Amino acid sequence: MDPIEVDVETHTATACSRVPAELLLDIFLLLTPYQRALHACVLTCRRWNRVATPVLWKRPKFQRISGVEKFAASLLTAHRLVQLGSGEPPVRLSPYSRLIETLSFNTLPEPDRNNPHLATLLDTIVNCMAVVAAPQSLRASVLADGSGWEPGSTAMVLKRSRSLSRNEDAATRPHSAAGLPLPDNGECSSTSTATNGEAELGDKHGTKAGGATGHDQSLQMAVDDTQLQYSASHPPLASPADSAASAPLSPPPPLRTESAPVVTVSGSAQHTYTSSLRQLDLRFCKGVRNYSLQRLAPKLATLTVLNLAGGLRTDITIAKLSQHMFQLRRISLAWTSNLTDFGVSELVQRCKSIECLDLTYCTQIEDTAMFAIAHNLHNLTALSVAYCAGVTDIGVREVSTACPRVCVLNVAKCLRVTDRMRKLLEQQRIVAQCDSF
Repeated sequence: MDPIEVDVETHTATACSRVPAELLLDIFLLLTPYQRALHACVLTCRRWNRVATPVLWKRPKFQRISGVEKFAASLLTAHRLVQLGSGEPPVRLSPYSRLIETLSFNTLPEPDRNNPHLATLLDTIVNCMAVVAAPQSLRASVLADGSGWEPGSTAMVLKRSRSLSRNEDAATRPHSAAGLPLPDNGECSSTSTATNGEAELGDKHGTKAGGATGHDQSLQMAVDDTQLQYSASHPPLASPADSAASAPLSPPPPLRTESAPVVTVSGSAQHTYTSSLRQLDLRFCKGVRNYSLQRLAPKLATLTVLNLAGGLRTDITIAKLSQHMFQLRRISLAWTSNLTDFGVSELVQRCKSIECLDLTYCTQIEDTAMFAIAHNLHNLTALSVAYCAGVTDIGVREVSTACPRVCVLNVAKCLRVTDRMRKLLEQQRIVAQCDSF
């Protein structure tokens, strides 16, 4: 071979290898809408493969439901044993599932979005991505949150009393304990026996504290039992002098439920799931039923952006999702005619980090939901209640005054919002009407 040709080939090869990885990444990011071009880059060479593979799997695009089927099949077949933490058993996990951050099905045609098979495919993809978190990560998330819960302690699962109205304030609403076995120790058993003896003695003499009814007594006993279990599993720190004096224990501090880690209770087992998924777009995907979303709710806890516009979602579905999505920042529930003030109140009381909320054409929304938004979403920057005939000046004024960071408050076609209120929003430099949200 001619020496000149060898030098030319060597020079060409070294020029390609000298391209910085950062420059390759910028080029591949421009090709994100073109999945075929990115796939060709992945197959070019090993160096390009290392840079282009995360870009290809970060935001997959689907044109037909057959592409979703192939995508789910690839996650099921390309799996291997992955060690998540020291001392933990390895789990089977697809190496590509940890690269997915966004799932969007809005590019599918309408027949594919309404296909019930789409719910099965979504269930497969989410299950491939969700992994049970190790106890070390659970403790780190708990302590970083500031709630002070230890992973070894019994988590408190609270449910609302059925005799109370759903529209009451969550802060003043009593709760009853569910699924809380007593710790197996002598101190708790003796205390519990004494408490039960006192209750029996009170019933024997027919005394009722404060003239309370039988339902109030049972509710109070359930609350006292909850505090007793919490005190037994979390003994307070005391000095030797306090122990010698045998001072009575002070009542435990109130429990925090909205900032707790995502815990799924199945019998006596508790699991915390983690995933790389951050954004999920299911707008007008009627094939994904409400019960499918409720079943996947614990495994969607890492979402920060959720779009459920036009999907016939109900209050129960939104309430179930809100029990797990504490990291949610943006959510769209537009064109959801079944959504009422109860669903919005449950959402904002648990997901208090929401910054952008779209309630366009939610015809059953009224000022009750606006007051719940104003009192819970202090980081709110954008809200759309366009075409909501039940919203009045009172609710709009409450949001504009209680949310200092709000800059967009779309009240287009709100018949009960007067022009005087719109001018007041303009004086506060708040956009009162916009075409796209």
